[in-house]
Amino acid sequence: MKRKALIITNPGTLNDENYCRGVLIDQQRYYKFFCSPKGGAYFPDDVTVLQTPTPKDLKKYLDSIKGNLDFFIMVFCGHGYYNPKLDTNVFMLNSTAGVAENSLLDYFPSKAILIADCCREKYVPSFRFSRIVNAKDNSLFFLDREKCRKYYDEQINMCQPQTIRVYACGIDQTAQDDSQRGGLYSYNLLNVADSISPIDCWSIVHCHNKAEQQVLIQSNGKQCPQISKPRILTPYLPFAVAVK
Repeated sequence: MKRKALIITNPGTLNDENYCRGVLIDQQRYYKFFCSPKGGAYFPDDVTVLQTPTPKDLKKYLDSIKGNLDFFIMVFCGHGYYNPKLDTNVFMLNSTAGVAENSLLDYFPSKAILIADCCREKYVPSFRFSRIVNAKDNSLFFLDREKCRKYYDEQINMCQPQTIRVYACGIDQTAQDDSQRGGLYSYNLLNVADSISPIDCWSIVHCHNKAEQQVLIQSNGKQCPQISKPRILTPYLPFAVAVK
């Protein structure tokens, strides 16, 4: 099984009003989760972090994986918006350059997950766009890393080709950031995933649905996470596993 995870983050420019310190907390928590048994026991070399990359940096990475993977997870945390003219979300890679979500999908293998924790306010730009803390470990039991990795691969193999996209908020909404906890959506999504007990497998759909309930409560209904998934009866792609 060839699988990789990509974490792209853009907290903004330090000391600017729109700088989001929580993005860097999300970055470390996602990295730690993916490398943990619960997150699929990825090898560290299989999890790449691109912080405020250039479009060239991102394209170089995507070119390297295109056609070479069985499964792929991409996480974006930072600033973004929804461009109604192009009918797509745009993820701001840095202070001047963004990438259209639709342009990324061609690089994805037949089984993929996209997690976007960013704002989706409607906006048409006038330009062209081509404190890290340790996350708390809630584990109360010992997990076998190799068994978790094998189980994760088996669950992916059971799934039919599918791309699932989850968003921290709805179109024309903003995504909340907390300087201590990180993004409201990512904070809850990872907390849900970390609460899994052995022996079990939770799909990204299951974890998203649970996180959505908490985000709606904690934001008083102002931030409404969204999901795009195929209408299938067969299993959805895994996000968290636990095997002793």
